[in-house]
This record gives sequence, C-alpha cells and structure tokens, in this order.
Amino acid sequence: MEISSQHFQVSDVRGRILDVLGLGSPGGQRILAVIGKGGVGKTTTSILLSLVASTRFKTLIMSIDPAMHLVEYLGLGDAIGRFVHVKGNLWAYQLDLDRSVRDLAENYTMHVRDLLPSLKVLNLDDVIDIMKSVPGLEEEVYLRTVREATMRDFEVVVVDTPPTGVTLRVLTLPRLYNLWLGKLIELRERIVALRYMIARTLYGEREVRDRALDKLYKLKDHYSTLEKIFTSPTHTSYILVSNPEPLPYTEMAKAIDYITRNLNQKPKLLVMNKVSLAPSSGDIMRVFCSLQFPKMVIREAPKPPSTLSDVESLLDYVDLDFCEKSLSHL
Repeated sequence: MEISSQHFQVSDVRGRILDVLGLGSPGGQRILAVIGKGGVGKTTTSILLSLVASTRFKTLIMSIDPAMHLVEYLGLGDAIGRFVHVKGNLWAYQLDLDRSVRDLAENYTMHVRDLLPSLKVLNLDDVIDIMKSVPGLEEEVYLRTVREATMRDFEVVVVDTPPTGVTLRVLTLPRLYNLWLGKLIELRERIVALRYMIARTLYGEREVRDRALDKLYKLKDHYSTLEKIFTSPTHTSYILVSNPEPLPYTEMAKAIDYITRNLNQKPKLLVMNKVSLAPSSGDIMRVFCSLQFPKMVIREAPKPPSTLSDVESLLDYVDLDFCEKSLSHL
C-alpha cells in the first residue's frame, strides 16, 4: 500500500507541534490558553491544537469566548453549556455566558440571604438583577468554568479565550482576589476572636462558629488553586495568536509583556495566522521572527475554514520553520 509523502509531512507536523507544546510524553493535566485579538483566528488555532493533542491524549476544546464561534465550526449546538463528545479523544464545551452569569448571581444571592436574614423581606429578583451588575461577575464566570474543566479527567484542556484585554484581566484576578480575601479574613478573624472572648466570659462557650469566615476560607483556597494553575509553567501554557497586521501584532507584543511580568511565564508558542508573502506584511514578519520564543506560521489557505475538516486541513499550511527559511526573503 502506497502512503503519500503528504501523509508523512502532516504526521511530522503533528509530532513537532506536540513537542513544542511539551506534550511529547504523558504527564499531568495541561491547560493551553490561546490568546489574541478578536478575528485573528483564536478559535481555528484552538481547534487545530486540540485535534493534534487528541491524537495522543483525552482532550477538551473549551471556548469561553462569548462570540461562540466554536459551535459553528464543530456544528454542535448542543455543546453550549455542556461537555459533548466530538470524535475520538476530542470533547468540546462552549460557555453560555448569559446563563452562567444568571446562575452565579442567584448563587451569590442565596449566600447573602443566608448570611443576612433581613434580606428575606426584599424581592429576590431585584437582588439577583443587582448581583448580575456587580463588576467582575463575568470574569468570575470565566474563572469558575476553567476551574471546573481542570477537575475533570481531561489530559489536555485547550481554552479559546475572550479578546486579549478581558483574558489578561481574568488571568491576574486570582492574585488580586487573594490579596483582598487575605485582608477580609484578617479582619473577620479579629471579629470572631472578640465574639469568642465575649461568649466565653458571659456564657462559658468554648467555640464560636462563623459561617462568613468559613466561606472566606473556601474562597481563599479556590483562588489560591487558580493562581497556582495560571502561574505554573508545568500546568498552564500560553499560546499567542496574531495576523501579520499592525494592530493584532501590537496586541500580541503587549500580551507577551503582560504574561512575562504578571504571571512570571513565557509564551509556549507564538502563532502567526493567515500569512502570505505579500510585501506589506514583511516588516511585521521580520519583527515576529526576531522574537526569542517558539513560533508557528499558518499560511493563508485558499478559502477561510468553516468546518472541523477545514480546520484539520490547515495542517497542510502549518510551517514551523518559516522564520529560518524565509526571513532573508522578507
């Protein structure tokens, strides 16, 4: 049976991508966060990497991007808000942001009502509407969604993220929340200590349980785990995607700086998508090729991908040696 050279080429590309991503051999669960400006091809890149990872590992392609392009490519409307099987080792999940924000607002409302019984006299629907408008609630939904995925038995989780600014804010929230919760816990512990002294003096009670403090401890543990996940290079890798155009590339450069300074990480892979050898892209490609990180170029395909098979065919256009071969011609 004759096997085409193209088959060997694609197989080799898959293996090299796995090696670049540090997935050449089995290990603990890995998260691949795919970041970039809207419209550069984050979703297609996420799907492509998921397809490659799923050749060896049980893989989840998860989109927390409100644009919901993932379900269009996969043709899986039932993936919204559910973990669904795509094929082989590949599974998918598309976040339903509106429903998740509503559910989280209701959850917080129940906690507040439990801690402050006087709220029972209020209209809970009004309270929920107020909670939905609390700053940072959408970002909290993103964090909880990623955390839920890490608690499942997927070996690789590829996350198709919202636009760059939102994503970078989400990634640094666990550290900020931990600082804030540390101060709240310190204050609450002092209050509980005073209550303990009063109860012991007046009633001889030896223990004072505080549900608010218990909740603060749980939140602190939750965000500490997320902070470790996002800052650990053995657990989370960052893949930055751009087009050979000024604005997307500027956003990639800012993301590199942000991740390096705030997460103490380096990008695992830089992806330049929709690359042609047009003279207008030469300056950007020269600067891109000068960056000291692993790089992957996806050449411009004859037609934009719109299905899963279209995305898989992009492997024919992947070039991991573009900078070494083409830099002198740019």
